[in-house]
Amino acid sequence: MLFGFPIVAMEELTRSFDNPPPAWTGDPCLPPENSWTGVSCSKDKMARVVSLDLTNFGISGALHPTIDNLTALHHL
Repeated sequence: MLFGFPIVAMEELTRSFDNPPPAWTGDPCLPPENSWTGVSCSKDKMARVVSLDLTNFGISGALHPTIDNLTALHHL
């Protein structure tokens, strides 16, 4: 489960888009079989968002500044 700033960052990111994917609710990483569409997470005990693939979702809007709190993110 994500704790603290990373989960807040993902929630803010979701709200910043005009049309986020409908599956973007709850924990973006756990359980792994229910992770958010386009979101890849680490396999660590404390799962962290490592990649966001936002292509082909028709998403519009701006990236919220709290994305900076996704310190393990290495692909956007």
